[in-house]
Amino acid sequence: MVLADRQVPSASWMGGRANIDVPITNIDVCVNVNLVAAAKNFGERREKFRQTLLARISMAGQFPIMNPAAFIITIQTHYLDQFRSFVKEQQQSCSRGTAEVKFQLADQDELFRQLCCIDFIKNDGQIEPVELQPDIVRFEPFSGRIGSAELLVEQLQWNDVVIRHTLASPPHDELDTWFQHWFDPDDDRHRDDAELGNIIHSLWVRPRELTVDFGTASPDAFWSLLAILERAGTTGLRIKASTVQQLS
Repeated sequence: MVLADRQVPSASWMGGRANIDVPITNIDVCVNVNLVAAAKNFGERREKFRQTLLARISMAGQFPIMNPAAFIITIQTHYLDQFRSFVKEQQQSCSRGTAEVKFQLADQDELFRQLCCIDFIKNDGQIEPVELQPDIVRFEPFSGRIGSAELLVEQLQWNDVVIRHTLASPPHDELDTWFQHWFDPDDDRHRDDAELGNIIHSLWVRPRELTVDFGTASPDAFWSLLAILERAGTTGLRIKASTVQQLS
């Protein structure tokens, strides 16, 4: 869902490394970007990723009871359980409200396409953005490889994933196609009967670093993004979080 042309007071929004006070005024409709051909190519590559990526992942260290794919599913599931509870609580605390609302923030240059998705918007007379503050899963850092890239996972918080890489700049066209699918700015994948949107909530691009709120997206979003960076030639991938929150 996209809000357009509404006057909204300043809202505190969690993005990247810190809380940022963003004046959300004159909100623009998310722009329809014509990436049909690129999206088709991405879909074909994504299916190939699903079949081959795990074969290219080797892990060492703290994986005594599960494989990497199962570990990522555990992290995502833990977050989504909290997200569902959060949405129910917000719905009960307001007469009007919607989960996963997309905004365009014109003054945030590091925010990819200047688009983000707010966890929940209350609309009882005025617009009030609300963001989930989840707890996180405790685990020991582990290392391994994805293809030719060394991988180190220090912390993994689904709505605050910092991916440090060694590229001078990430491959913009592939990132753009990935974002078109996983943020879904035009709601091409939206289903009225779906409980959640299966979308990321933001992508911040900084020198040698991506920060992603994976929102309600499936683990495929995580693995396919790492694969894009590995194919672009990064020699290292370091995963951490930008904030420290209560461990569960």
